[in-house]
Amino acid sequence: MKAGAEYEQFVYEKLKGFFVDAGVTKNDRIWGHESGLEREIDVSVRLQIGDAELLYVVQCRDWASRADINVLGEFSAVMQDVRAAKGFLLCTSGFAKTNHRYALAKGIELLTIEDIRSDRWKAEVQIPLIYTRKMNNFVAVLDIITNEVLVEKNRGREIFIQLKTSTPLTTDGGRTTIEFEQHINDGLRRLLSSEHPEGTRMDLSPPGLKITVADVWVPCKIAVELLQITRLNYLKYLTPTEYSHIRDHVRKTILPLHVLLTNVGLQLDDTFIELPAGPPPVFASLWLEVEESNVSSAGTGMNTKWNTASMSIINPS
Repeated sequence: MKAGAEYEQFVYEKLKGFFVDAGVTKNDRIWGHESGLEREIDVSVRLQIGDAELLYVVQCRDWASRADINVLGEFSAVMQDVRAAKGFLLCTSGFAKTNHRYALAKGIELLTIEDIRSDRWKAEVQIPLIYTRKMNNFVAVLDIITNEVLVEKNRGREIFIQLKTSTPLTTDGGRTTIEFEQHINDGLRRLLSSEHPEGTRMDLSPPGLKITVADVWVPCKIAVELLQITRLNYLKYLTPTEYSHIRDHVRKTILPLHVLLTNVGLQLDDTFIELPAGPPPVFASLWLEVEESNVSSAGTGMNTKWNTASMSIINPS
């Protein structure tokens, strides 16, 4: 096995998994337009963009010392000879900072690839998980419009109105019904699907809406209003089961290639720490967010919650 072959295979497998729609070839041979010779390329990547094919060439160096300006110069000449659109130079020991400007000028990306499961090219990573508990305090406004049926049925006596979360509503005269709490929750989900300031009111009165009062269907109007929104943020770190990334030494960025998290609990527990008041921190590269949205109204005794989860990745341009 030639020197550096293990690292070439390592890089090839990672790039093949990243450029899923491209042709990735190890130990490729590409004709040099200026030299008239076949150039051996550690790894090549061919992408089809419309009617044009772009060629990226990759050079792998498993060295104990940093790649210097001479290595960059030789690689730049190869790129020009095979007419590559871009070159990726990977060196396990990194690169001298004095070469960054030259690399940018020549279209060379100075990279390393690391993996959490590799003994030789190991990535050290913990992924932040931010848990946000959002409290939405609201008031439900109910206007009941009496009708002749209700008045006649209760003539000469006091009408007692008892509103429960299970009180039915209808828009078709009682053929189909929905509970008051469910109707409010459905409206709140629509309201809270996007950000709204405190004091926002949403009308929840479709045509023909009626509520049962003393066993009589009477017209009504319903609205909800957000009174106060509070957020508490919590943080913990997760160690992925599988993980690899590309480290860009010029831009000082990290691009995750593959992430596998197992047995991740998305419930708030004592493994989290509470963060100071204010917006949560923004992390470079990769983090997870979970939001628990609670809605409550002291006036109706209604309390409910739902969770949403998302993964955020900063992808360097």
